[in-house]
Amino acid sequence: MQLCGVSLSPFYERVLMVIETKGALDKIEQSGIPGGFKSAQHMEHNPLGLIPYLIKDDGSVLPEGQVIAEYLDRVLEGPSVMPVDADGAANVQLVCRLVDLYVVRATTPMLRALVFNNRNEEEITKAVSTDWPAALDMLEHFKPDTKFAAANVLTIADYSLIPLMFQMQTFFVHFGIAGFGNRPKLNAWWNTVKDLDVVKNSHSRMAISFQMIRDAQEKAAAKSREK
Repeated sequence: MQLCGVSLSPFYERVLMVIETKGALDKIEQSGIPGGFKSAQHMEHNPLGLIPYLIKDDGSVLPEGQVIAEYLDRVLEGPSVMPVDADGAANVQLVCRLVDLYVVRATTPMLRALVFNNRNEEEITKAVSTDWPAALDMLEHFKPDTKFAAANVLTIADYSLIPLMFQMQTFFVHFGIAGFGNRPKLNAWWNTVKDLDVVKNSHSRMAISFQMIRDAQEKAAAKSREK
């Protein structure tokens, strides 16, 4: 199987942490983005144009990070990252859903500004003052009283949040966002997981991915100046 995407994507990293937990990093090829974004090859694999997507051994393609993460949790050997009981699974899926629908969307204007040099001050102001706090408030409200994000063991819910901490420390700090603020459940969660190897490994991959994007942007800018 081939996992397509880049580690700066929190959705890609979510899947990669599942693979790492399963001890299968050497069993699934990390293919980058075949042909590059907007290429015919990429769009043929996933007409949505999004990452990540998984090319299975039979050639079929499975998109959407959460779907891929849950699929690989079922098919790969190793520790499960999804509770088997209904209530536990629902807690994990709810955290992931809140992250995907609200938290990630609130970050989009800031990421566009700092990663892709596409800055919209009105959107950034709304994100920082309204959307981001509201999304965190929902996470704080619905987070169960568990050691980790949604259970007393690491699950996909933790893996949905860990990449966001890299983004917070690397990008959002430039907009005055330095942490979770007065949200004790989320702060306790971060203090619990921040020194784990899975976090360090994920953030290291994301830093390398970000630097590669920066290098490519600088190279393209240099070529443009030469014309």
